[in-house]
Order: sequence, then C-alpha cells, then structure tokens
Amino acid sequence: MRSVVEQQARDQAAARRALEDAVKLQPTNSEPWLRLANYDLNVAHDPAQAKAALGPALYLDPRSSTGIALYLQAQRTPAPK
Repeated sequence: MRSVVEQQARDQAAARRALEDAVKLQPTNSEPWLRLANYDLNVAHDPAQAKAALGPALYLDPRSSTGIALYLQAQRTPAPK
C-alpha cells in the first residue's frame, strides 16, 4: 500500500503533465498557460516556473487581470529553499 505522500507526489506530477499537455495542444491560447502558472505558483510553490509560464500567457493576453495578478504574486513569493 502506497503512503499518502507517495500518492500525492504522483498525483501532482500527473497534474503538471496534464497542464503541460494542454499547453502543447493550445500554445496560442493564454488560458492553459495561466493554469500552468497558477499550478506552479500555488500548488508546486515554484515562482520561477510560474514566471516561465506567465511569459507566454501575458504575451498572448497582456491585459489579463489573472495573468497580472499571478505575476505580482510570483514576484512577491520567495523561491523555495
């Protein structure tokens, strides 16, 4: 029987892969990029990865209030130790 921690780690990896697949399917749509950035920032706690996804998202939709809010949050979030 797998531990809860092992299951959550696998689920998180699968979730990120699904978001990456969505970006590959619709690379010119800002929404998958925003969802990936949100995941990286608020689930994986990786502001650098979030900023990497926000670049294309904000390029595609520079007036996105969600994108701007996520970018500001990523700027204020310290990198994991």
